[in-house]
Amino acid sequence: MIVFHFQQISKLYYEGDSSVSTEFLQLARGPKRGAIHYPGYIVNGFRFHTYEREIRRKTQNSGVLVKGDDQSGGREYYGVLKDIIQLEYGVGQKVVLFKCDWWDTYNEGRGYKKESNGVISVNIKHNLRSNEPYVLSSQVEQVYYVPDNKSKDWRVVIKTVSRHFYNVPSKDFEELTDDEIKLYDIDNVPSKVLDIAIDNDNPEFSLQRTDVEAITIEKRTQFSQRRVMHDEE
Repeated sequence: MIVFHFQQISKLYYEGDSSVSTEFLQLARGPKRGAIHYPGYIVNGFRFHTYEREIRRKTQNSGVLVKGDDQSGGREYYGVLKDIIQLEYGVGQKVVLFKCDWWDTYNEGRGYKKESNGVISVNIKHNLRSNEPYVLSSQVEQVYYVPDNKSKDWRVVIKTVSRHFYNVPSKDFEELTDDEIKLYDIDNVPSKVLDIAIDNDNPEFSLQRTDVEAITIEKRTQFSQRRVMHDEE
């Protein structure tokens, strides 16, 4: 493995070496001293919460799935999200890391098991022995864990489907031009729209359309409906 020092990269950059970009220089310099921690994050169409945040909640959003590369044989890693950390490199270059506790998916029968129908379960008493708890937020998918009725230490893994933000076309698909079709392609949506940090229960993004005039609809409360019915009687 070749290791480059910042001084080497900086020298090449200021000498005009085209192979060293500004982003490369910022990464070589390292992140700023401060880091931002988030209790929740929306990425890849999934809403994640740290385990600590969801303890008193009825919903489960801390289950994490990361798919391994060819060297691991395509092994899937399952875990629980413990922390969300944002690092900043230079100006505007941000990297979001997920810190997770991983279940043991190497020892079949002890750490995990796979049924004939493809259902996977993990043993929550057996963690993966690893010194790499961090993964990039761009790598993660979401799962949730259901208790196994036959064994209290086992959880059944349920994979979830991402809910991407789509622009809904106002006319039939057959009537759209090629340029219009691209507007509704999720791959063309800016990443900043899909990757959103959650500081509280009301993340600062809007799902309200601004391209059409709003329509105000009067809504009666349950109390007012009972009052009207009483008056009519």
